[in-house]
Amino acid sequence: MTDYTVGVLEDAIQILDILQQTPDGETLANITDSSGLVKNKVFRLLYTLEKHQLVQKDADGKYSLAVRMLSYAQAVKQENRLLNASSEAMDWLMDMTGETIFLGVRSGTDALCVAARESTQSIRLYAEVGRRAPLHSGGVPKALFAHLPRDNREQLLDSFHANDDTLDIAQLRHQLDVIRKDGYVVVVDELDVGAHSVAAPIFGHDGAVVAALSVAGPSHRFAPQEIERYIQYIREATAQISEKLGYRAAIPT
Repeated sequence: MTDYTVGVLEDAIQILDILQQTPDGETLANITDSSGLVKNKVFRLLYTLEKHQLVQKDADGKYSLAVRMLSYAQAVKQENRLLNASSEAMDWLMDMTGETIFLGVRSGTDALCVAARESTQSIRLYAEVGRRAPLHSGGVPKALFAHLPRDNREQLLDSFHANDDTLDIAQLRHQLDVIRKDGYVVVVDELDVGAHSVAAPIFGHDGAVVAALSVAGPSHRFAPQEIERYIQYIREATAQISEKLGYRAAIPT
């Protein structure tokens, strides 16, 4: 079997594992002994990890894990919480629609699929966890894009236009405004030709959008009455997930 691992990364991970087991810090000499690596290599790895704030060195010369590790841990914790909060609603949504369900989060200028439920019908959209799509195209991406802070939206619109002058930025900006007003989006033939997607945002405890959920499938099964039904279902599902994440919608006065 071909080994695709990268040796230097494995060595760095070994050092991080050693530091994880010694919260009070460890000296270069002890890390070298524990890892079995050459001292000069250990020093260079620690220097690089320290440069990127993954490792820190105290006044006594002891190394320990640094604060950036906390941000990674927090991100994993938040994603796990999102997946747990979404599981039941995604199952229900697939049962009610018979179509493929996608859960996505923002990742830079893209939307990233982090969970899915695949339709059991013979003609369907295939669920692909890990798939990326630019924020300007598709149901989940546009639901995420529309709810970014205004300055972020405008910066991304400028960036997308600079890289693709075929994009109608004025039309896209108007569509994002409509999505925020309506609370959902319906797209056709964007990420997949011959496909419909109905999507809505998921809110976190602080009122910010943390993810989006969609029902997607072949366009011939998305008649107007079905779309209206799916809009209702997707809004119910996202409201349920948002509530589990601690979001409380404002009550009109």
